[in-house]
Amino acid sequence: MNLDKILHLIQILSLVSLMINVFFMVTTPDILKYVMFSVLSIYLFMATSWINHARKNNVNNSTITKQVAGVVLGTIILIIIITALFKLVTVLQAV
Repeated sequence: MNLDKILHLIQILSLVSLMINVFFMVTTPDILKYVMFSVLSIYLFMATSWINHARKNNVNNSTITKQVAGVVLGTIILIIIITALFKLVTVLQAV
């Protein structure tokens, strides 16, 4: 599987995830969790779109590799922040 197919798959999955999160935001009372996951989905979509744009404009491979690494690290950091916010909200609701 080449990088184009992987990036395209990530874009599709992030858009589907965003639509599912919006559905759950509308139908469930726990809106904060789905807002956080929607932010993560939008981030993934924008990041993969940026990488695709760079690839179509013939940016060299080392720059694209750095961008992919940045997206992976950014995703991990966002997941950690979202998890910490969930814990904080849980603690604040218990008080």
